[in-house]
Amino acid sequence: MTNDTTGAAAPNNKTGSATSDGQNGNGNVDMDFEKDLENQYTTIDQVFPNPMRNEGFYGVAGDITEVMVEETEAPRESLLLHLISYLGNWLGRVPYTYVGGRRHFTTFFNLIVGPTGLGRKGTANGMVESFAEALSRQWYIDCCIGKSGYSTGEGLLWAIRDEREFYAKGGELITEAGVEDKRLMIVEEEFAKLLHAANRPNNTLTSYLRDLWQSPPVYATNTKTTPTVVTGPHVSMIGHITVKDLKTLASERDIGNGLFNRFIVGASKRKKVVVNPKPIEWSSKEHAHIFQKLARSRRVVDELPKGKTERLIHDSESWIDAWAEYYPTIGENRPANIEDLAQRQGDHINRIAALFAVLDGTASKTAKHLDAAIAVWDYCEASLHYAFETSVIGNPKSQQILWALLRAPGGMTKTNISDQVFHRNTPAVEINQCLLYLKESGLAYYEVKKTSKSKVEVWRAIRNS
Repeated sequence: MTNDTTGAAAPNNKTGSATSDGQNGNGNVDMDFEKDLENQYTTIDQVFPNPMRNEGFYGVAGDITEVMVEETEAPRESLLLHLISYLGNWLGRVPYTYVGGRRHFTTFFNLIVGPTGLGRKGTANGMVESFAEALSRQWYIDCCIGKSGYSTGEGLLWAIRDEREFYAKGGELITEAGVEDKRLMIVEEEFAKLLHAANRPNNTLTSYLRDLWQSPPVYATNTKTTPTVVTGPHVSMIGHITVKDLKTLASERDIGNGLFNRFIVGASKRKKVVVNPKPIEWSSKEHAHIFQKLARSRRVVDELPKGKTERLIHDSESWIDAWAEYYPTIGENRPANIEDLAQRQGDHINRIAALFAVLDGTASKTAKHLDAAIAVWDYCEASLHYAFETSVIGNPKSQQILWALLRAPGGMTKTNISDQVFHRNTPAVEINQCLLYLKESGLAYYEVKKTSKSKVEVWRAIRNS
């Protein structure tokens, strides 16, 4: 910082850098706010996450991913995150781990974020879906095929309902058959439609999803007469969405009430071209070792002590030591605007580690499972930055200012913002409120610079270095 600058200092670990093509020769910014948001990201050089560390591709899940990635344009991170949801659902509501005194089963809600087409989100799901059918055709048919399009919580519960009895108006006792398998693998390739439905008045979908993420022993609709009851629900979900739709449809309510922090977010885009991908013959001998490993993991959940329906995945001594070292670092240096979205970091890491342990054929989490789960989480937190770092949910004028700052490496004064962003149609007091909001959210900072006549505030966007 130059000697003639006073006021709020720029954070040491941040930078206001952006692409320079947003400024003209006079230091002004040529703005076009009608441009598609995806293009805005290209303009401001939005940083796509670095590849997931190899430690995340652990054990048999990593083996399966590496087989698939050879025959698809879908990135291996997206393949792995799809696979985590599917395998966690396949295991059922049996293996669990304790986090903060609560049971956490291998239930995963994963949100895959990327552009339409080139994100290869649907491609990744297709690859994993093919594997799921080879793993257990009955589970695939009963719990995976066609499980999408839910628009209410009641409709979702009906898919895994218990048998129920009720009396018709004429006094006749009616018995409605239930669904035996309580596993439900939901894939919403148009997750934006789910958010549209959830934003309707009195819609129960997101409320039910929040509760089902915890896999309660019993869950029921809130209806007064003949409620739908589900015993032992095990609901997993994968959603596909673009950055633009996510920013448009993610409400402050659903961020604040914890819906989105129950999701693991993974960025996805094509990283290579595969002209003629070949179908994978999962029944071939070369893949037999994968199914042998999964058979061992199945025994962990199937061979239970008499009278037991669940199995605790214990913390080994190596886990306890490694977790004690890692736990204090959770949430360090996290920008304020994604704090609410990442609050369940510890829960997610423990669930992933428990899954990796069971896939190893053991009922004990170890330090190596923690290392693998952290590698997965680190990529997912970087994906949160990618999806939400420049997002100002529920504050469109602050969002406009932020876009402008990101395209102005030299910074902008309040006068610049008033003239070029709002064409002098927004009161100064409202601009001040927006700038304060950005500052308190960790998205922008200012410097006070001296001129020949006065002092002016020069505002810049904060970007993770």
